[in-house]
Amino acid sequence: MEIGIRELKDRLSEILHRANSGEEITVTHHGQPLCQISPIEPSTFEIPAFLQQAAAEGWLKPATTSGFKKIKRFKAKSGSPTSTEVLLEMRRERNF
Repeated sequence: MEIGIRELKDRLSEILHRANSGEEITVTHHGQPLCQISPIEPSTFEIPAFLQQAAAEGWLKPATTSGFKKIKRFKAKSGSPTSTEVLLEMRRERNF
């Protein structure tokens, strides 16, 4: 499949999903091929010897899952001033 830069920007998520499922996509600029998006071939990742040794000696613990965990967003206590409000108050006090 060939796709122009503008269309790629508009449909990026869809195009990346298609590439991930095996389709090779050629990105063009004014009709000229610019680059190609294709799935990454699975490769065997070899753990370096120093990391294997560190794990064997108990210095580190290998990951049990891959990817990132969802991070909980910090929520301010209700009724507390926001950082913006605190800064504005500090500036007001400084100007008097």
